[in-house]
Amino acid sequence: MAPGAIIEEPVSATPIPVKGWTRPAPTSEPLEWAPLPQIDLSRFDEPGGKESLARDLYDALTRVGFWVVTGHGIDDGRVLRQFSFGDAFFKQPLEEKRFFPCNFAEGE
Repeated sequence: MAPGAIIEEPVSATPIPVKGWTRPAPTSEPLEWAPLPQIDLSRFDEPGGKESLARDLYDALTRVGFWVVTGHGIDDGRVLRQFSFGDAFFKQPLEEKRFFPCNFAEGE
């Protein structure tokens, strides 16, 4: 089973009021760019898929340093919702953010 297939929608009695986040428009500047390697998780369950994905990821990590994950099965609306939460959090003043410490020793 591909990793994205095991994600379930959390049950919440009250929706969290967060302003929706939208992706910024592509730049119109004539910039030089290079395509990023794509790691396609839909190949996860294919014969040899995990090994092929591991090689692709290793190459992206060591040769390029950046990559894009595709084929994960996560609906784009859910991705945008997560970005909305992050955007709302990082717009808070530092004093407010300090109420939510991260315990890195416990893997948070």
